[in-house]
Amino acid sequence: MVAALTGISGVLKPGGLLLVDSRNWEKLRGERPLLQIPRPPIFRSGHAAVAVYTWHWPDYWDADHRVEIAVIGTDGHEMTLGRTNITYRPFSFDDLTDRLSRAGFEILSHTYNAETYVYEVTARLSTSTAATPNANWADPAVGPSRRIR
Repeated sequence: MVAALTGISGVLKPGGLLLVDSRNWEKLRGERPLLQIPRPPIFRSGHAAVAVYTWHWPDYWDADHRVEIAVIGTDGHEMTLGRTNITYRPFSFDDLTDRLSRAGFEILSHTYNAETYVYEVTARLSTSTAATPNANWADPAVGPSRRIR
């Protein structure tokens, strides 16, 4: 994760902002739900869909975790089903803020609460010493499509 955050810091100007939206893995791992419908159905243009999560919880935090996501949809006449498996590694709020700091970010604010399922962290890329050089932000060859303000 530090490598990914350091890569992000490489395209931000010093002082640039990063907003991280994350699941509260401590809460989810503590509850270990088997089946979850995290959001109400979505209705658009005569179609409806709902996502169903089937969680697979290993015993250890540092083990690969897996979730199967099925999306059930209908147009009012037929039902469709799409599904995918995702392998991931969860992290705690403290791990995230520590890794952001190691990648050269300073935490400005967060909405972390042990009782909620998601939270946001707002961080600013340090204007002094970043974890790695941020030469790309000033390089005109990078261009606006790669440079984030």
